[in-house]
Amino acid sequence: TRRRDERTVEVGSIEEAAEAAKVGFAKIAWDLVKERGEDQLAADALSVRCLQTADGEVPDSDDAPGLVAYVARSY
Repeated sequence: TRRRDERTVEVGSIEEAAEAAKVGFAKIAWDLVKERGEDQLAADALSVRCLQTADGEVPDSDDAPGLVAYVARSY
């Protein structure tokens, strides 16, 4: 858990998410990602690994307000 937390960076853009996810994990507002951002991330073999609500729960849909996306390398 400590290692994961140390390697997770909060970012404010797709470009920052791509950089952070190359060596760890990026936490970014889902509103900044959506389909267009996912396409940009895929070009660097990165993807959204999960979505969470602000309180850490799994959302019912990807259009819920205030979602957070975790980005990492695709395997």
